[in-house]
Amino acid sequence: GLIRNTNLSKRVEKLSSNNTSALTCGVCQSTAQAVSFCLSCNQYLCTLCDESHKRMSMFKTHALVPPEKAKQTSRPTVYKCPKHPDEALKVYCIKCEEVICRDCALYHHQRHSFKPAE
Repeated sequence: GLIRNTNLSKRVEKLSSNNTSALTCGVCQSTAQAVSFCLSCNQYLCTLCDESHKRMSMFKTHALVPPEKAKQTSRPTVYKCPKHPDEALKVYCIKCEEVICRDCALYHHQRHSFKPAE
């Protein structure tokens, strides 16, 4: 089965409260108050991470919204790989009949056939 994303679960618990001032950065794990939320990363950002996110070209397509807007935005659940915790389970290995991450596909399922996970 799929592993529960505990980081996301913690965020959902925080979202259920109306107090956005209690939200902290989920990127650098500091206790700094969140000033934005990245819809692509599903993470709250402190001032420093928000500024970095806006400067770095790898995040140029990411949409940042105020923390209070994150509550109103519906996001799909992201399941993380147990072997590579920073990677989402996005690939289905047809041979092994399991959902895996890109790293697993590259390193552990060589010469297998894949399709996008649904």
